[in-house]
Amino acid sequence: MILRPNLKRPGRPTSFCVYWVTTFVLCLAGMGLSSYLAASHYRVHTDPGYQSFCAISKSLNCDTVSQSPFSVWLGLPLAVWGVAIYGFIMTLVLFSAAPNAERRRVWTIIFTTGFFCSLSSVGLAFVSSFLIRSWCILCLATYGINLLLTFLSWIIRKRFQAETFVMALGRDIQFLCMHTKWARPVFSAFGVSLALTILWFPTYWNIQHPGTSEHIKSGLTKEGLAWIG
Repeated sequence: MILRPNLKRPGRPTSFCVYWVTTFVLCLAGMGLSSYLAASHYRVHTDPGYQSFCAISKSLNCDTVSQSPFSVWLGLPLAVWGVAIYGFIMTLVLFSAAPNAERRRVWTIIFTTGFFCSLSSVGLAFVSSFLIRSWCILCLATYGINLLLTFLSWIIRKRFQAETFVMALGRDIQFLCMHTKWARPVFSAFGVSLALTILWFPTYWNIQHPGTSEHIKSGLTKEGLAWIG
């Protein structure tokens, strides 16, 4: 009997750098999408002639979702909250690159944040399906980013941490407290900026646009098209 050598080589595990870069890029993508959605939310409520590129149909319409009361939470559009949360996660990812982080620190906080964002995404998907009855394509993209961030941070925790969740969370917070030179001013500025934004953000979605003047003539053409002026 002739034994054949096993030519299959064991695959190399994905390096930490790949996980780190992918997570950072996902945060950038989330901030970009949220920034566009925030600008689109503003224009939908202030410019009667505006129509976003993703207003495709009745069931796929970002503008319909933006005009719903569910697009605002605690005095801020959800898209603005998205910018803040992705910025927060991105800051944590940068701290995880510190030499003494040892590929372990901060990822439990990132996982926790991503997990709650994913739960919120499921809830918003339910609202879009059964209450608004319209889907926002870009919102769906952010939901996918939230799930991927949660999944990646879970993989990193599983590969590079040998601690329980509660212990790892406590050590992550302790790690940030050790970097008071950078962490304290960064997160203090983040908290103050968020608080001021909540207090002073203009509620443009409550503005009532003036109606059409009664003195302006209007009617229908022979073809049934509306005209004014």
